Amino acid sequence: MPNILGASRTKTRNFEVCRLSLTSNMKNANPNLVYYINWYLGGHLDYQQHFQRTERGIFLFTEKPTSLKDGKGYRIDFNKVDLSYGTRYQFTCPLCSKAARILYLKRNCFICRSCIGVTYESTHGSDLDRLATKVNKMRIKTFGKELIDTFKPNVFESSDWLPKPKYAHNNLFENRLKELAFYEQTLLNELRRREWSLYL
Repeated sequence: MPNILGASRTKTRNFEVCRLSLTSNMKNANPNLVYYINWYLGGHLDYQQHFQRTERGIFLFTEKPTSLKDGKGYRIDFNKVDLSYGTRYQFTCPLCSKAARILYLKRNCFICRSCIGVTYESTHGSDLDRLATKVNKMRIKTFGKELIDTFKPNVFESSDWLPKPKYAHNNLFENRLKELAFYEQTLLNELRRREWSLYL
């Protein structure tokens, strides 16, 4: 599917500086005041965005406003979703009208990830990379970040030699360990398969 703005499929990390997230301060802002958000790059101010709370969302100024009435810009409405445990607010993309938690800056306008044409960084790796990333995340979930940082296990070997976390519940730890062993073995089998394919 072609991107609306013709953007290349770029990793989201390249857009870390100018990402707009919906915060509680933004939702509870005073409609009679103008607020601003600063983005810094290398310790210096890279971009500044002024906004004003509206009845249905926020109004983003494309230029620094001199008054509340004469400011030029565009409106971004909030998308309200009622859940069993409360209410979730999201942005409504001004270009495609889809709900989005984060908007990215492109040509002086904040739009959603689909419209700007960026993909998650995890989608740029191979199947083997994603499997290795999953193993690493599961190890941190099973043993805790402190133990993983201390022992630094190799992603291509079994982690059954790692000590059990001090406060881990036995049954939960055993279940996580079994699931982790399955993915570790899957990763090892894939490595062996690729190694043998080089000699065929």
